[in-house]
This record gives sequence, C-alpha cells and structure tokens, in this order.
Amino acid sequence: MSSEFARPSEFARPLPLPDDGPQATHASADLRGLRQALRRELRRRRPRLRANDETSNPAGENGSATVDAPVAVFGFAKGRLHPLLNEVTEPMIGELSAQPLLGLRVPDRYDAIAAVAASVMTTSERRHLDATLAVAVSRAGSEVCFLDGGVEVIETWQPQGWLVDACRRALGLATDPTTAQPVDLSLALWLDYLLVDLVEQRAMSWQDAAACCPVTGPPGATDPIELGQRLARTVPTWSALRRAAAAGAPMPVPVRADHAAWMDDPMFARWVLGFFPDLDELRSDIEFLAAAEIADAVERVITVARQVD
Repeated sequence: MSSEFARPSEFARPLPLPDDGPQATHASADLRGLRQALRRELRRRRPRLRANDETSNPAGENGSATVDAPVAVFGFAKGRLHPLLNEVTEPMIGELSAQPLLGLRVPDRYDAIAAVAASVMTTSERRHLDATLAVAVSRAGSEVCFLDGGVEVIETWQPQGWLVDACRRALGLATDPTTAQPVDLSLALWLDYLLVDLVEQRAMSWQDAAACCPVTGPPGATDPIELGQRLARTVPTWSALRRAAAAGAPMPVPVRADHAAWMDDPMFARWVLGFFPDLDELRSDIEFLAAAEIADAVERVITVARQVD
C-alpha cells in the first residue's frame, strides 16, 4: 500500500527505518522543546515496550495482523506534554484505531498536539519489531515524528498518514493534498468485491464482473470503454462526497457524519481509501487471479475511468 493511503491503523503496521534526514539545527525553540518532550515520553514507555516484546508478537509472522492499538494524546505547552485523552486500550480493528483522535479540538492554551501509539518497525534485515510511534504537530504546521524500537529513538523526516492528518485537523489545520481521484473509491470497491469472489473460486465471466461495477449501464452493456467513461462521468468530487457523508448519507465504508464534517477533503479521501489496499495492489491481484479476458477488460475500465480530461 502506498504511503499516502496508509490505513488509519498505520501505527500497527510495519514502518521502514528512515534514511538519515537533515539535522535539526534550524529548529525553533518550541520545536526543540517538543522534540525533547517526545523523546522523554518514548523513553518512559520503554519498560512497557520490552514487556510486550517478551509476551507477544503483535506483528505476527507477516507483520500485518490486527492488534490492540493504545493511543495517548497530549497537548504541548511550556515545554511539557499534558494529557488530553486518557490512553485508549480497547481492541480496535484496522481502520477504527485512529478514532480516539477524530473530532478532537485542541484548546488554545496548547502550542502543539502529540499522539503516541503502538507501532511496528521493519529493520534492514526485514525483521518486524514492536515499537512506539510519536507524532506531533505545532500550530504553525510543523511536524515531528519519532519511532522507538526500544534501543534508539529515531526521527523520521516525512511523517504522513492518518495520525498526522488527525493531529492537523485537531488544530484546525489543513492536511496535505491528495493525488487520489474520487473514482478510485468506486474502483477499489469494485475490485475488492471481485477479489472476494475470485479467492473463493467462484465461477466468473466478464459479464458477471461488469454487473458488479458500482456504476453499471443498461442490461447487457459490458463494453469496458463505455463502463470506464460512465464511471468517470458519474463519480462526485471528494468535496461532494465528504459533504454528503457529513449530512448523514450512507457511505460504502464506516465514517460518522460528525467525523466527516471535522475532516477536510484530502483527509476524507485518505480515510475512505484507507479501508482498501492500494489500487495498484488490487490491480495486480486481479491480474494474478482472474482469467486473462477479465483482467484485460478490468484494466481497460480502470485506464479509461482514471484518465484526466
């Protein structure tokens, strides 16, 4: 899955060790204090991290199993972290694990927000290790991200994903733009549905596959080019989709109306797409599992639907 579409359970999935980034010699005084506070909080949590290493392997053999994802949220002021939300240790399945942050507004007395959560890191030897992830965002929009595997606290230099999005919205800041097209949601829904049938080895023709598309034509209309064009013409913008969700319209994935209203359009796009694997992964799976006729037709639909006018 691409980094932009990292699931809201990003902090319970393998994260690669970062390359060396620029040194923080130009950091402002508040960012220096924020970094120091985050490092202290991560070190404070190390005994718990070591205990987890001894009693469990939340990453599983493939590093992607569902785990309980504790989340602690802090406000930062006067050089200290102050708890905003009690630590959540409910079992949270996949995309639901970011929800303690959704809808939060940070009081004005705090200069930044920080979130600390369970994570998994991937070593250069491709081993998955329990870790703790700490993300912070200042009111000026500066972002700080640390990953602690129990030995060394490492600063990553391009934090992204759900935890960062939620922290930015909690401060009323815009999130990073998305390059995803709204039609990607319809395509992901369609391909995900097809893959369920293919994995269960149900008999499937191209006509069956076309009939499952979220936007179909007249009965028997299965031309891939026409299907792709119809998809591209009928899918609303991200803004329209988010406004509809905020008004309580049914959505194909779980999103509360008040949460949709709290998000901005790019975060909403990442949130709903985060329930699915990356579109390229879905395409590869279709190519691998489906008959050549079906895979070729699906690819033509996708190519036409995603064309930019």
